[in-house]
Amino acid sequence: MFSLYKYELKKIFSQKYFTIAFLVLYAFVMAVSVTPMITGSINSIKPKQEISNRLLDDSLFEEFYSNREDDKYHDVNDFIKYCTNSEKFDDLSANEIYGKRLEQLSREFKTDNLNEGEIKYWLEKENELNKPFVYQADDAYSEIYEVVYVINFVVLVLVALAITGIFADEKATGADQILLSSKYGRNKLFTAKVLSSLTVGFIITTVMYASIVGINLFIYGSDGFDAGLQIHMPTCLYSISIGTSVLIMYGQLLLASLVYVCFSLLLSIATNNHPASSGIMIVMMFLSMFNIPAKYRVISQIWDTIPSGHIGSWSLKKYQLIKVFGTYFNSLEYTTIIWPLMAIIFIVIAKMLYNKYQVEGR
Repeated sequence: MFSLYKYELKKIFSQKYFTIAFLVLYAFVMAVSVTPMITGSINSIKPKQEISNRLLDDSLFEEFYSNREDDKYHDVNDFIKYCTNSEKFDDLSANEIYGKRLEQLSREFKTDNLNEGEIKYWLEKENELNKPFVYQADDAYSEIYEVVYVINFVVLVLVALAITGIFADEKATGADQILLSSKYGRNKLFTAKVLSSLTVGFIITTVMYASIVGINLFIYGSDGFDAGLQIHMPTCLYSISIGTSVLIMYGQLLLASLVYVCFSLLLSIATNNHPASSGIMIVMMFLSMFNIPAKYRVISQIWDTIPSGHIGSWSLKKYQLIKVFGTYFNSLEYTTIIWPLMAIIFIVIAKMLYNKYQVEGR
């Protein structure tokens, strides 16, 4: 079994077009990550450290109003801009700014078409947040959010290229009959293909994400792990730190890759056509970029469960909930349940088709 697993793994990594695509897309992701160095925005890191660990209160706001052009107040400016929903604002007190933040939150609740139960759920989360918020320079982690959605798409593309041919290529070359007549049997062969494919998905995701985290920590330093999400996303209502959210994003990317791999396996055996299967994956990626308005409640939430359009900083501000047996689940919770279920369903269907194909192919 292990020998078969190694063979399938080697076969996937030996695909030249996959290797080329991986290197090109890896270079692209890294280039996106170092953009702040090229644009010069990295120069604001040290100035920001001067006001790190201070409360976002009247004292800090008054300093900012007197020095609006100073780089060290860049995040403070963005915080007020977001709360006021305006590019230009007067010298507001802390109470006024936090009040406008609540007004902005109400507008977002309305936009997302929330019901009373959902609003109550999120207002309880709001009450759990400690205010005034504490400002911390957290560039190493906030910059990751500028790239995480890119990694998601890159993982999908690479998985599509690597995995969709795992059954289809054998059919095209006629190697399937040789493999099916081997001593390992259909079940072991299928299992080896699934395990090797999952390994590839894990490796792609981990290498991409670890590289991004590593380069950001190298450039910006590790300070700010405990910074609240509200510094950059004032209406985010999760009481977790930005560092924790970066770890959660990694978990979500792994679950997304699980879905991509299992769906690729299904397409490979269902179509027996490598290019067609890859094409379907890419088309679905582009389709997931379209946003269905929240007023179409059911369709919007179903569409939102597609991993390729879900992962990004915006996922931390999705307010629509799913209610099961009287209990509400937010998007971070229900995707953790739904995505593995989707993967299992894809694998079960793929196994059924594979068994049927084996019989018909003899």
